[in-house]
Amino acid sequence: METIEISRHISASPEVVWKVLDDFRGIERWSPGIKRARLLTDGPTARGTIRHCDFVPFGSAKERVEDYQPERRMAVSLFDISGMPFDRAAATFDLAPDTGGTRLTFRYTFHRKWAARLAGPLLSWMLGRGLAQLVDGLQNECEAGRDP
Repeated sequence: METIEISRHISASPEVVWKVLDDFRGIERWSPGIKRARLLTDGPTARGTIRHCDFVPFGSAKERVEDYQPERRMAVSLFDISGMPFDRAAATFDLAPDTGGTRLTFRYTFHRKWAARLAGPLLSWMLGRGLAQLVDGLQNECEAGRDP
């Protein structure tokens, strides 16, 4: 398993950042890597909530909330992954109060498919770039002050 970690100060309170993350279907609004997202479970976001995401430019996965601690942590596992260079992945969003806002620590752990191991550092670079865009999108959405 490989891990990419991004730490960022967001000029919005943990409550505001959490509202954006808690709108589990709304990821398509702020993440440039998500073409479309739809919920597969009913009810408010909680442990066990599942969504299906179609990625840009291709690929898809189902994502399940594994850890749900309001205003502190959301961990999501990816499964039924299609068209991607990895067969397992997980994302964790850790939030902590920070002077004038929130300290976000985002971790993405993944296991490459056999053929993708040949891509070496190029795959890690490309995935890291895409994940940085996800964090940029989250930051922009939170700092814009829109209500999800």
